[in-house]
Amino acid sequence: GVQTCALPISALFDLNGGSFTTAPGAGETVTSVGTCSIGVTNGTLILGANSYLDDFTGSLDVQSTGSLVIVDERWLTNTTSIQLAGDFNASGLASLTYSGVADATYSGALVLSGVNTSAIFTSGAAGGDLTLSGAVSGTGNLLVGPDAGSTARITLALTGGFTGRTTIFGGDALIQTQA
Repeated sequence: GVQTCALPISALFDLNGGSFTTAPGAGETVTSVGTCSIGVTNGTLILGANSYLDDFTGSLDVQSTGSLVIVDERWLTNTTSIQLAGDFNASGLASLTYSGVADATYSGALVLSGVNTSAIFTSGAAGGDLTLSGAVSGTGNLLVGPDAGSTARITLALTGGFTGRTTIFGGDALIQTQA
C-alpha cells in the first residue's frame, strides 16, 4: 500500500536509551510531502530497508547520545544536510552508520557541531561502500571507520573545511584531497 507522511515539520526521537526501527513491508511505499528534519538523541534510530520516504527533502540530525543507522541508501542520496553533534565521552557519541548493501554517496552538507567527536561507520560483511563528497563545516572532530566485520570502504572527498581533526581507524578508507 501507499502511506503518506505530510511532515513539513521537524521530528526528534528521544529514545530514552532504547532503539526504534522503521522498516515497512516489501512493496509498501511511504511518501513525504514537504521539507522535514529527522533527528535522534539518547538511543538508536534505524532507518531500515524500505523505510525511505519518497520525495523526502530535508535533514538528519544526530545529537550527542544518538545513533542513526541507515540501511536504505536513498536516505543518503536525497538528504540535504546531516548534522552530527558529538560528545565522544563516557555518556555516548553522535554516530551515523551506513549498513546498506548498495554503494551510497552523500553529497549534502556535513556539519560537525559537537564539542568533541562524532563518528561515521560502515557495518555489515556485505555492506555497500560509502562516499562523502559534500561540504563539511563545524568545530567537532570526526572519527571514520568500519564497525567490526564490515568490509565496506569509506571515501572522504569532502570540500570546505572544519576546525576539528579526522581520525581513521581500522578497515579501508580513501581520502581525496582538494587541489
